[in-house]
Amino acid sequence: MNQALRLPYRVTRQDIRFDSGETYCSAWLYLPVGVEKPPIVVLGHGLGAVREMRLDAFSERFAAAGIATLAFTYRYFGDSGGWPRQLMSVKRQLVDWDAALDFVKGCPDVDGSRVAVWGSSLGEGMPSRWPADILSYGQLLASVPLPTVWLRQPHWV
Repeated sequence: MNQALRLPYRVTRQDIRFDSGETYCSAWLYLPVGVEKPPIVVLGHGLGAVREMRLDAFSERFAAAGIATLAFTYRYFGDSGGWPRQLMSVKRQLVDWDAALDFVKGCPDVDGSRVAVWGSSLGEGMPSRWPADILSYGQLLASVPLPTVWLRQPHWV
């Protein structure tokens, strides 16, 4: 490995669940070893993608740099709860984002006052609806950003 790419922290990953709506979301909590109460980034995909679709790669890099992450899968998809399966609902996924933020803000392993969100495609459009004062960092990181105006369309909710 190129020495310039080596990051300072070893990483641990925990399989967790947090309540959302009538069931739960499954997630991975990545923690940098040796960092007490690190800041945290919450990662979510777009549409019906699951966290196994490379959110682990981003999470590992953040954690190796000293920043914890929570990478979650929406209800009705993957190993998260909910029936019927593969139910795509922006309204419900917004509830999942809120539940993920509530979880990290109360998680004793991280500094819940230093939170950022990272979304891909539609997963970026959902958290960007929040005013900056909800996020203590005021940070929204986007991969393949989706214009938030699409989420304001009544047929999406």
